[in-house]
Amino acid sequence: MIWRERFQEWLSNPWLDPGTREELNAIAAQEDEIKNRFGQMLSFGTGGLRGPVGAGTNRINRYMIRKVTQGLADWLLAETAAPFSVCVGFDARTDSPGFAAETAAVLAANGIHAHLFEAACPTPELAYAVRRMRAAAGVMITASHNPPGDNGYKVYGPDGVQILPVAAHQIGRHISETPFFWRRSFPALHEALQQGLLTYLTQEMDQEYLAVVGDALAGYAAAVPAEARQSFPICLTALHGVGGYYLKNLLQILGFEPSVVDEQIEPNGAFPTLRVPNPENEAAFAFAIDQCRYGHRRGCGGGHRSRTR
Repeated sequence: MIWRERFQEWLSNPWLDPGTREELNAIAAQEDEIKNRFGQMLSFGTGGLRGPVGAGTNRINRYMIRKVTQGLADWLLAETAAPFSVCVGFDARTDSPGFAAETAAVLAANGIHAHLFEAACPTPELAYAVRRMRAAAGVMITASHNPPGDNGYKVYGPDGVQILPVAAHQIGRHISETPFFWRRSFPALHEALQQGLLTYLTQEMDQEYLAVVGDALAGYAAAVPAEARQSFPICLTALHGVGGYYLKNLLQILGFEPSVVDEQIEPNGAFPTLRVPNPENEAAFAFAIDQCRYGHRRGCGGGHRSRTR
């Protein structure tokens, strides 16, 4: 039984961290759980990979992040002329900052410069940063609208667009050739910084991104008379994603005054007001619909709704 062998391989590995070892020991007598966690490997494709956070080969964890990043690094080193860099962003999910740090550390271990976002950012900003920094690739740690217990890993090309099938297949081959435990430790971020293999993308990048998007939309906004913009009914919910304040500021720059769903504007990886943070599910908009229907906030008298993740 391959899943039992994989489980024992992980549990007996001296490089396994104490927290993961404790998690695996807790399921040692649960055959179905072991099979679910180790019966297969998370697959990598054009959308990267997503899955529940936890110990196992069928889960997102630090070892999976390291394995995937090493596969990406091997592909870049084989296909890209040095020197080059990679931008790394992350969302507000609980484990995302740590997974982003693991990504940057593996890149540094391969001599690849990482531009790591200092704080959570929207996925489109990561795509912008890839082009702005002329990076060879971008990595976004996010599970998009998956359940709160999930996370994911998306890869973007130098054009800021998600990789195409050919690249995904090539990266996947490198990932499959990389073991889970091939290295005991990786450079700490402060060490990578000292070695010139890490820079942080700060609020300056956030402001630059907003300005660029604002300029791109200014012509469209100008089609709406200034007085009408002030009263134009827009209800904004971020569904606890990281884009709420970005969109609020952007709309205000363009002369609109959105009515914000305060209960969902703060980034929160636990998504406390939502069963599933999926904008394709009407139930996710219950707060926004009520706000528009009953006019709990100024400007929600109409049917225009906006959401951002």
